[in-house]
Amino acid sequence: MKPAAYRIVRLTLIALSLAACSRSPAPEGGAAEPAERPVPERASDAAADSVLYACNDGAAIEIAADGLKAIVSLEDGRKFSLPRAESASKGGGDAFVGDAFSVLRQGRSAQLHRDGHDAADCTSP
Repeated sequence: MKPAAYRIVRLTLIALSLAACSRSPAPEGGAAEPAERPVPERASDAAADSVLYACNDGAAIEIAADGLKAIVSLEDGRKFSLPRAESASKGGGDAFVGDAFSVLRQGRSAQLHRDGHDAADCTSP
């Protein structure tokens, strides 16, 4: 083999070896490394937006949400801390679900679900 051809083959083998050692990006649509999930300490730095809602069953509720959780205050003074639920649909609203109490909100409307009660439709003025 000629010295120039030998050098080309040797450089090609080195380049292929280096390429085999490098990390390739995850395939599109495939399972990549999981995205970093928000940590409550980080998210609590953001101010919670608080909105007052009037419901069709006569209840008045206040929802203060910061992205990871919502504090729902009822007019009788009770407060519920509800974690945000991950939704399979991309409807644009937020769902906060607890054991016996949940709230679905989207824009100026919310739906209140309580055990033993019908769902209440609520709106913000």
